[in-house]
Amino acid sequence: MTPANASLKGLAALGAGVALLLVGGAPGADAATSKPSLSIAIDNGRTSTTVGDVLVYTITVHNLGTEAADQLHIGQSLPTGLTFQSAKPVAKAGSGAIGWTVDLRPGATATLHSTSVVSKTGPELLRLASVACASSSPTAAPIVCASHSDQLPAGALQAAREAAPAAAGAPSQTPWARIVGIAGGGAVVVAAVVLVARRRRLSPP
Repeated sequence: MTPANASLKGLAALGAGVALLLVGGAPGADAATSKPSLSIAIDNGRTSTTVGDVLVYTITVHNLGTEAADQLHIGQSLPTGLTFQSAKPVAKAGSGAIGWTVDLRPGATATLHSTSVVSKTGPELLRLASVACASSSPTAAPIVCASHSDQLPAGALQAAREAAPAAAGAPSQTPWARIVGIAGGGAVVVAAVVLVARRRRLSPP
């Protein structure tokens, strides 16, 4: 497993959508073992995608603490269906992930960009999700993570199928119900004709 992948192992289980997690050092913990207080977000400005789309991700990491976070490793997962193209600043690319190393002063923010192209995905893949994490080193457990996902055509098709019954509303009338409805309308017309005929008979000559 490459260093770029190590800190991202198992992150595919994270739920889709941007999530913000803040992790700080525990009270009374040694400075050597305490973790910096960070926030992270990842977004590409889209909610859906398809084959051939170019996705530009923006990863933002903010140091919320009062101490510097030096040599911080920022990793982004590259799931099946996402082919890496470039990164700014330049990132190290591994199998299924890319990574940066940044230094963050207290209150500072690092903004990273990556560009990938959507390749062919199977019909069972409903969403394309990428996870970004910050850790103290490429092999350390993540301090904070966030994810962003876009709906794929297969996901849109499934959503449409699920929405169809609700959009249909109440079940349509059976043929017998339509016949009864027509007969009821005819009865009203007949009653109106009879009423007019009676009025004519009762009128004086």
